[in-house]
Amino acid sequence: PKMTELSIDMFRIGTTLERNPKSLPTSANPVKQFLYKPTAEQVLCSLAETCNDLSHHSAQLIYFSGCCIEYKEMAGNQEAYSSCYGLSFSHRDTTKKSSEYSRELLHAEDLNPFLRYPTLLIIDCDDLNYDFSNVSPAFKQPVLTLISPKCIPHAFKGNDLGSLLTMFLHCPLMAFSMICGVQTLKESQYRQGLKLLNNTLGEIFAVINTSKTTHSHLIQLIDDPFLRLLILRFIFCRAVLDLHTAFKTEEYYPMSSPKINMAEVIVKIRRNIISMANVLESVILFSE
Repeated sequence: PKMTELSIDMFRIGTTLERNPKSLPTSANPVKQFLYKPTAEQVLCSLAETCNDLSHHSAQLIYFSGCCIEYKEMAGNQEAYSSCYGLSFSHRDTTKKSSEYSRELLHAEDLNPFLRYPTLLIIDCDDLNYDFSNVSPAFKQPVLTLISPKCIPHAFKGNDLGSLLTMFLHCPLMAFSMICGVQTLKESQYRQGLKLLNNTLGEIFAVINTSKTTHSHLIQLIDDPFLRLLILRFIFCRAVLDLHTAFKTEEYYPMSSPKINMAEVIVKIRRNIISMANVLESVILFSE
């Protein structure tokens, strides 16, 4: 992989995409490229290089972690972009005028030329006011966009924790324990919790595969084992937050485009999630 520096969220995503070589000796790990606080131009150049290197039957994961910036001076840009919001990958500079960000921001429409392959797009931005569902699969390839919650309850914020979404994608049992207020798991709790988690992910996969409401893009992308892992963990995250009493409003929930029928999933896995909370002696935090 090519890399410069890594944030904790980049590290989580990168290590999640690693197979155990002892258990799967003939399966190659995916090629990765990491950019730390890049400019929009660097992102687009990297995407162009990646697409050029992909084989015909490849799929791609694009993960963005940044902040949402609004600029109102849109002269000449109305036809190019559908919104005055975009993603910045460096810390917000409060001394800059909004117009100075116009060339530095990444917009959903900027990604369209690079969607010639099946794509899982993850947007990790806790103040996102911009609808990244504007990403359009112009090349008849499946595209699924997963978006982090707009905000999370104050009790779960912390610069050293990284993103709650990447924690769920990287180690869902650790994320589940964290929102239950459990810092250290006993060995028995870990074993029981992991068994319930694996059963839950399996049930989510079964619902996605059999439901008549599942979008075709999701069906196609879930065939890839790496993307499947991330998608199933994302759905688990969404279901857990829906049942947790501290996450009471829509702004606390991650989103997807196309939408996933969460009501159907939650009906199937609610009992497992309550059982996991019971193992951690935290069932009072979840609505039954």
